[in-house]
Amino acid sequence: MSPIQLEMFQKKLHTILATVAYFIILLNLVNSIGDVNLYAHENQTINCNEKAVLQCNISTSSGAEQFNLKKTNWKKHEEKHFECDPTFNSTSPEFKCDYTKKALTLTILHPKPANMGKYYCTIQTDSGHDSKAINLSMKGECTGDFTWKAGSDQFQCSFNGIYPEGTIYWFHSDNNVTSYSTLTNLTNSDGTFNITSVLRPKDSMDRYNCSLWLLKNGQYLKNQEIQLSNLVRSSFLSRANGQHCSSWTILLVGLMLSLRNFL
Repeated sequence: MSPIQLEMFQKKLHTILATVAYFIILLNLVNSIGDVNLYAHENQTINCNEKAVLQCNISTSSGAEQFNLKKTNWKKHEEKHFECDPTFNSTSPEFKCDYTKKALTLTILHPKPANMGKYYCTIQTDSGHDSKAINLSMKGECTGDFTWKAGSDQFQCSFNGIYPEGTIYWFHSDNNVTSYSTLTNLTNSDGTFNITSVLRPKDSMDRYNCSLWLLKNGQYLKNQEIQLSNLVRSSFLSRANGQHCSSWTILLVGLMLSLRNFL
């Protein structure tokens, strides 16, 4: 090999070694950052009004935690206005999201049926991005609040903030008197229901049982006994007695007219 050829070979070798060294350094830098991946339980459940935390764990291909974060957030399927960004101070009274090098978390402070659905946790760094979905469902019921009131001729029973949907049955002792009632059912923005039933009984009984039956679960959620006050019961009895007196008066008048025609 001539001196010129040897010199050219050394230059080529130097260039190759320099290129290899560059790629080795670049590869080490990439490996030190690593591709970012998220892991989460796909199906999770929440309890009504009981604080719940959704979590997506973060890992890199090298196991290192050193990477430059570009963006991270939580979104909900079919709710384009929903977004929770842990890098931005949120004042939402319903949600709170946090970020560490190990996990993304979304806290639902007071879960309601409307919070059910599919959520996405997303992370984007200078070395890659990933997204995972969590299907959120509700376990159990929302018991809500019970109210009632009685008038001179009717009784009202209401269950507010109930989930799942239900209906109301009325009982006196073991007798089902629901046929004497009317029912209204309203859906709230949080996915719960307001259920109200008005009973107009045919008898002047002082105690009735108002029972909430859940349609989905096929069971009673609440049973409430309504006992009338003396004032309301007296008013009801006076109305009933007045109706009876009117009936007897009409009957007597009819008999008198019949006897007059006969004579």
